Amino acid sequence: LTNGAVCRFPMPFRKSMRIEMKNDSPKPILLGYGLSVGPAPAGPEGRYFHATWRSALGTGKPFSVLDAPGPGHYAGCYVVCIGMDGGWNILEGDEHIRVDDGARDYFGTGLEDYFNGGWYYYGLFDLPFHGLVDKFPIRTSQYRFHLTDPIGFERNLVMNWEFGHGNTTRGYMSSVAYWYADRPRPAGSAVSAVESRFPPRDPLARQAILCGLLELERIGRYDEARQRSLEYMAQNPTLPESIMIALRAVAYRERLEGYPAVQ
Repeated sequence: LTNGAVCRFPMPFRKSMRIEMKNDSPKPILLGYGLSVGPAPAGPEGRYFHATWRSALGTGKPFSVLDAPGPGHYAGCYVVCIGMDGGWNILEGDEHIRVDDGARDYFGTGLEDYFNGGWYYYGLFDLPFHGLVDKFPIRTSQYRFHLTDPIGFERNLVMNWEFGHGNTTRGYMSSVAYWYADRPRPAGSAVSAVESRFPPRDPLARQAILCGLLELERIGRYDEARQRSLEYMAQNPTLPESIMIALRAVAYRERLEGYPAVQ
């Protein structure tokens, strides 16, 4: 892929498998896909892959990422955070992973620390086992894969995140947790109706647009910066800063395609 990334998890099956794609929007979409299926390598029987999606608005209690029955092992997660109270507290919440009814407990020191970052990160990055793929004040999207350090469990594994320090933040969090089980089980996703499935409108979107564009410029993602600019202009056509954002979109295209493209 050009300017892209690929993430692959082994998905063993013994008898059969089925993949379904569902379009919940009112508009038709064009979908392309590719599958690669082959025999599993020799060795112990593989566990079954599961993915659990959840979301919540700050309610004064921890955000539940995963509550999985065993035997199995936890392989990582992807988390989106939007702070909606004007502060950075949503990133100060600690993770707590409880294994086998408390036989082992893992307590973290803050959301950024779990994803191997700190001090509101520094620029976007996408490394093999952890990364930050979106950063605006005060909004982040990040991932971590426990491929070299999976957390095994026999009876159960429960993972929660403080909703900011002391669960005092007003904001939004959503996550996908990746884990394996000894047999196919309900994943435990809490997928709401379409009208309430997506994040609430970011109250700082207008103030943060330029900060987000600069983050993308820093790592040379002018294609994505141009797309963000066009989306902002479409959503906010009458705001005075849209003229400046429009000029940036032209400059990004010039950077990508040369001056003749924008002449």
